[in-house]
Amino acid sequence: MGYRSLLISAMMMLLSLSITGIAVGEVDLKPMVSFDTEEIVAEDSQEVALGGGKVKIVPMITISSRMDSNFHKSENDEKTVYTYAFQPGINLGYETGKSNLLFGYTLNANYHDGDEDDYLGHTLNLSARIQPSSRLTAGLEDSFQITRDPARSDRFNNSVIRDKYFINRVTPSVLYEFRERFSIGLRYRNTLTEYDSEAEDSVEHRGTVDMIYNFTPATHLDLQYSRWKRDYDMATSDYTSDQLHLIFVKQLNHLSFEAGLGYHKRGFNDSDLNDMETFSYRFLTSWKSRTGSHVSLSAERNFNDAGRGNSYFKDNRFTLGAGHTFRKRLPTEIKATYRTSDYETNDREDETCNISAAIGYLFNDWLAFNLTTGYEERDSNRAENDYGNAYVMGNIDFRYDPGTR
Repeated sequence: MGYRSLLISAMMMLLSLSITGIAVGEVDLKPMVSFDTEEIVAEDSQEVALGGGKVKIVPMITISSRMDSNFHKSENDEKTVYTYAFQPGINLGYETGKSNLLFGYTLNANYHDGDEDDYLGHTLNLSARIQPSSRLTAGLEDSFQITRDPARSDRFNNSVIRDKYFINRVTPSVLYEFRERFSIGLRYRNTLTEYDSEAEDSVEHRGTVDMIYNFTPATHLDLQYSRWKRDYDMATSDYTSDQLHLIFVKQLNHLSFEAGLGYHKRGFNDSDLNDMETFSYRFLTSWKSRTGSHVSLSAERNFNDAGRGNSYFKDNRFTLGAGHTFRKRLPTEIKATYRTSDYETNDREDETCNISAAIGYLFNDWLAFNLTTGYEERDSNRAENDYGNAYVMGNIDFRYDPGTR
């Protein structure tokens, strides 16, 4: 891959940094020991030449089981629930020298023993990129999900309410390289959230400008400005947010580093609500050795975006993880997260801790097993928001390439 191709790939990665994320405390059945989708598509999938490009196919199945001692995360009404999930899916890709198209679908069939929250969920992801000229790259991303997990609606979500809803995010983007070291990117993201229940639906319109300076293909500085408006269809106040960030990214052979510092201001349409502002930050670093060890550390502060009933807070989150893979077959990991949620629209303050340990086994290139146990606890100055939840989950992760038979 040439210098220019490396730059374009890195800059498109920068443009997508704020699109995804998972909040702490979610009921997550995703295994620690899982195959990297990008790696599978690039190397291990079935490839068929078609019209000068390559079609890549990755079928997959994940079977999961989880026990929660306090499934609804209640202070007084604790209920032990066993969750069983069956998640078949497929990833498809088509790639040429100047374009690619990726599609992924997963069926999320969730069954609960001890609760009535059974449901069929769906996850769809579409990503397309085309390079009409050596300096211009255009992209389109779409993600759609039907779920009961509140954390999927907002990476800083603090809710424990498990209403069923769908969320769809559509993000067109363009990246133009003025010179070899300087580029500018434009993005628009539309987010639609609709609930099956009487919970409040919302739509968000977000525009982002990235001015990127590339010191090297592995070192970047991004001045990023975002402005977005979220509209609710009931009593929650609409708002407009403005955020400016300066982000530095460095990638070495075994060490990666990201540091972002900025300012976030939010104004509400409801005159009874005061404007919110904070200095936001995001620091991430990870290290991986040739011998199978890894360590990661992150710290982050920002506001939540989805504030049902005007519940908005400043979230501070710190995460430390470490692990080692023994004999290339036995991955292990410990992870600890501490977060504080300081509400701006009332006097509520929360502290949440989550610690987990996991061990897995890689049977071969297409089959893995994982076992995780952990404990999560929230301490709030409002006693009704306290909870403790012990959990254990096991996963079998199956990724099979028919072309290797």
